[in-house]
Amino acid sequence: MKYQDRTAYLLSNKALFDATLQAFSSQSYDSASLNDIIRDSNSNKGSFYYRYQNKLDLYGALLDSMFVEQLSSINEAMLSIKEGQVLDLIHLLFDSLKQVGNIDARYFLLNHRFYNESTQFVEEVLAQCVDAPFSRIEVQLLRLGLNNLDIKLLRNQYVDFDELSDLDFFDYDGLLMRLHAIVSPTIHAASIQAPKVEDTIRESTRSVSIEFPFQTNQISAYIGRKDDSFQSFVNETLLVVAKDYKGFVICDDGIYNLDSRLKRKKVSIQRFGKSLQTYLQRIKPWDQSDIDWLDMMSILFDSKLLTMKVKDVPKQFQIFVQLMKLCTYRPDFLFIEEISKVKNPDFLRRFSAFVLKYRDWMGKIVMIDHSLAYPLSIADHFSFIVDGHVISELSSASIQDRISKPNYILTFLQDGVLHHQEVDQDELHDGTMKEILGNHPLIQVISIQHDLDQVFFLETGVTLNETFSNDHHQ
Repeated sequence: MKYQDRTAYLLSNKALFDATLQAFSSQSYDSASLNDIIRDSNSNKGSFYYRYQNKLDLYGALLDSMFVEQLSSINEAMLSIKEGQVLDLIHLLFDSLKQVGNIDARYFLLNHRFYNESTQFVEEVLAQCVDAPFSRIEVQLLRLGLNNLDIKLLRNQYVDFDELSDLDFFDYDGLLMRLHAIVSPTIHAASIQAPKVEDTIRESTRSVSIEFPFQTNQISAYIGRKDDSFQSFVNETLLVVAKDYKGFVICDDGIYNLDSRLKRKKVSIQRFGKSLQTYLQRIKPWDQSDIDWLDMMSILFDSKLLTMKVKDVPKQFQIFVQLMKLCTYRPDFLFIEEISKVKNPDFLRRFSAFVLKYRDWMGKIVMIDHSLAYPLSIADHFSFIVDGHVISELSSASIQDRISKPNYILTFLQDGVLHHQEVDQDELHDGTMKEILGNHPLIQVISIQHDLDQVFFLETGVTLNETFSNDHHQ
């Protein structure tokens, strides 16, 4: 089937649009009959299936027609809303629904029926549509710090908005008053200064010996052996973060949202019939400049990829599509889990460049790995984990210094016994070493260069992987 712009065609065919809206606004998705819609709109089945794959495809096109109308007013108005104007943000959501209801009151009923479908079905459909206005506003509310806002209660008001369609909006002011009552206590609570994230993390994790300094604008790394104790340490950290913050995990097969039970839900990429560039421009956050957004695209994708349809983008680079969508969520924490498993130098180069330049958009970033090699190209600070505890902490500069400068193994005779001592360049020239060498015959000097595994061993006394043995240090 040749894919066409499903929403544009629906809006251009008045009979099909009317029959589709009537069916889905008056019945649940399962009850609505595709055959009835085709018959009532006098459509030809061959022509219909040339444009749409199935009933779900048509349903998504109809929802998009509603969402796009709402988003057009939301995106423009958001530019004038300042941080902290929470009630204005919520009014904006309901105003957008009111405006789309003025176009056709059946949109109220469609909105109501859609959100009363099963949660799984709603999520699957939203993954194939443009951003839903409620989801867009919810993200903004969370970014403003209203983590404790009763989103479910707010959503119920939004879903039941159809009840007002019979009142010609005479009760609209009453609705806004109810919204004030719902939101005001949360706004007041959020205005009370909360403890810093770093302090909260340290306090919450003492029982598992996690004392890692999560600092803003600093990329950190957990490095440890691939064993159960390291994984338990990581899981405890993720649990602490997921409990109170928006956390995401990036690994070699995609990006996942992290919930309080450590269940991972993949960040969805909607099915989209146009180019990747068009899709990315459509999901651009309202407060992100066009120049920065285009720069992000140029870092992650070459011109050939940007002209592809989203569904045709190679699997590895779909992670980059998710990454740009992740920037619209503004997460509190981002865990990068063994991303070096992606054996593609171009991918890793682009990923590193993006993370380093746009780290401010991704919260506090923590890398998790069993090797120092790739994290050293991104991270600022390293924690070496052994048996579930932080054994050593080093800066990236300190590690780079160790592997770039040679050390020396000195063999000298003392009291008739051969001794071996490893020193760096500074120690070689300090007073204590000069005194030792001045009083004892020097037998041999060997210059050695430490590799990354040796750095871990020297700090922890434990080998990082099975291929490295203590024989390197004899």
